[in-house]
Amino acid sequence: MVKQTLLASDFKSRTDLEAYIKAEIGTDIPANKEIEHTIKGTRKQLKKLQLDDKKTVFGCKVVITGGLSTKALLEAKKAK
Repeated sequence: MVKQTLLASDFKSRTDLEAYIKAEIGTDIPANKEIEHTIKGTRKQLKKLQLDDKKTVFGCKVVITGGLSTKALLEAKKAK
């Protein structure tokens, strides 16, 4: 299977995203992790889907674009 990058902006809800993954990619979590499927979007787009960069959906990694990752934000707060 070919690695896929899904854009958070293409989905209206988490249910739509999960339905797409079930139909097109599959729910085999170890296989999806191995292939490294990703879901990309801004923090606002991902929040609409109830996601952040610490979560995975059926093994698909979530990546924040256009801003700092949650890890970087927490490190910046600790440094202050």
